Amino acid sequence: MTSKDKNKNKKLSVDQLLLQLQERAKELNCLYRVDEVLNKPDSDFDQICSDIISAIPPGWQYPDVCVAKLELSGKIYTSPNFVETNWVQTAKIMTAGVTLGQISVYYIKEMPEWDDGPFLKEENRLIHSIADKIGQRLSHQKMQTIIEKWEGRQQGSGSSTRGDWQIVLQMLKQTDHNLYLGVSRKMLHHMCWSGIKDAEKLLQTFTPDPHDMEETMLEEWNQPYARRQAGFSPEICGAVFKIASVSMADSEILRLIQKWFQEDKLSFLVQIVNRNLSLGEVADAI
Repeated sequence: MTSKDKNKNKKLSVDQLLLQLQERAKELNCLYRVDEVLNKPDSDFDQICSDIISAIPPGWQYPDVCVAKLELSGKIYTSPNFVETNWVQTAKIMTAGVTLGQISVYYIKEMPEWDDGPFLKEENRLIHSIADKIGQRLSHQKMQTIIEKWEGRQQGSGSSTRGDWQIVLQMLKQTDHNLYLGVSRKMLHHMCWSGIKDAEKLLQTFTPDPHDMEETMLEEWNQPYARRQAGFSPEICGAVFKIASVSMADSEILRLIQKWFQEDKLSFLVQIVNRNLSLGEVADAI
């Protein structure tokens, strides 16, 4: 191979790398925009769905011929120039294993073949990430509604019932299993720290992971819940809250569940800030 050919190949490689970086930046910006839309306080949900539709095309490889459709709770939201074609990729929107709708991305004209028809494999991950985020927003919205109803009842009556925290816990179990396990673990450690003997005995019935001893001493220590489930089963979760129900006030149980639910919203951001990740790793993590 001549030096001229080598230089040409080198230039092609650099151009391909720049193109890939540009595409990843577009996808990351799309996710940032979707997060921004979903996290707007007190936003009208119809407006949220419309804004998500607007945020999608710029994240795809050919935004000028890209349109989107969001089907959710019996309603359909589409791009202004929406046309349904055969060049489509789709992701289901799910909460607690139930399909609530789906999001679809179309090209309105034929484009070059890539990994999946005209779509990149990264775009397939992107559309599923967006669908997951919408599902998580719906799950948290349901949880928040339950908590707000409880708070309203508290202000009206000045007392709580055992059914309040049990409803919240059951909803959490159905909508976010990892968070349910994490909250149960937090409750067990909180009771151990408070000197409740039955909780201490329960902690000794399974093999804790390396973080367990730290958590028993540092109740406020916060890491993403998904990393802490080794040896902690749903059966143990039930036993944890059975002990809590006879050892703690119902209002205190619900206050702690609410507190850990809110903390979980911040845990991912804390993890990203504390890890020196590259742009590509951040995009994949999100």
